[in-house]
Amino acid sequence: MKKIHPTFSNQQTDKIRVNRKQAHCKLRAQAKINLSLKILGKRPDSYHQLHSIMQSLALHDIIELTLKPLNPTAETNISLFTNNGDLSCGMENIAYRSAKLFLEHFQLKANLTISLVKNISLAAGLAGGSANGAAVLRGLANLYNNPQTRRFFQPVSSVNQNKIISQAELLKIAVKIGADVSFSLHRGTALCEGIGEIINPLDSFSKRPVLIYNPPETILTADAFKSLNAYPLTELKLANRETLNFYNQIINTGLKSMNEYFANDFTSAILHKYPHLQEICHALHQTGSQFVRFTGSGPTIFAIYNSYTERDQALLLLKKSDFPGTFTATYTKDAWN
Repeated sequence: MKKIHPTFSNQQTDKIRVNRKQAHCKLRAQAKINLSLKILGKRPDSYHQLHSIMQSLALHDIIELTLKPLNPTAETNISLFTNNGDLSCGMENIAYRSAKLFLEHFQLKANLTISLVKNISLAAGLAGGSANGAAVLRGLANLYNNPQTRRFFQPVSSVNQNKIISQAELLKIAVKIGADVSFSLHRGTALCEGIGEIINPLDSFSKRPVLIYNPPETILTADAFKSLNAYPLTELKLANRETLNFYNQIINTGLKSMNEYFANDFTSAILHKYPHLQEICHALHQTGSQFVRFTGSGPTIFAIYNSYTERDQALLLLKKSDFPGTFTATYTKDAWN
């Protein structure tokens, strides 16, 4: 049976509160979109080599971590509560799994409660689960690195007792959790390579108005990759400085240039399975967007507009349409903190 947390506090995000009995850290877990997504091939380890420009959004879930004292003889205790009854509250949940891997990696024990408020749609290509996992890693590191709250962690050994946990160390855990967790730790605008763990920061593309359409259909990521029939990849191909400069030039030129050069390799497979989504893409173009794409392996569609007024007018118009699913207004956003 799923656990539903009864209340969530209103404390400011990314701030630590501590008293004698407990410590709190509340964080935003930002959604992402893929401005472009290329699948270069299938690697010998069966993972796919990605070449994707990712962008974080203002749209976010809320993660609240609460640490309480743990009896020295007790084992780690992790409890997760959420407002979404469709989510698991155990190891199937990325937030829970991230906490467990964090404690195991740094040889720590803790009495931890995770409260998760979901605003990001599930299985939508928006990296909601990955964002939750990254927020948990970031929050636990903040709590451990703070001298006032480190006492709520119990070391299993003396190896890591006095160390400061860095972003680089969190990235080592992130790659074990999921392909988008590394970017969700970084946020902003970046070219992501490898299986998503190689992050190349790009010029900021923040504060651009975005409209998201979530259809009722779902696409499993594993099924989406199978549909690509990617060819075997025998060597790791990474972008050089010239490529990064080229992408920065496109981003800084604007939406027309992005529309010419940025694409999603899953588009044909998505439209083959759900051809009616082409009508949604056309409708978004008709409302004035110059850049309409699927994010991730779909089926969620996003549209970027030149002005907030244009986006808001499009939202009002499309909400009156007969399209099933939901439209959500947001904007591109660098890391909140």
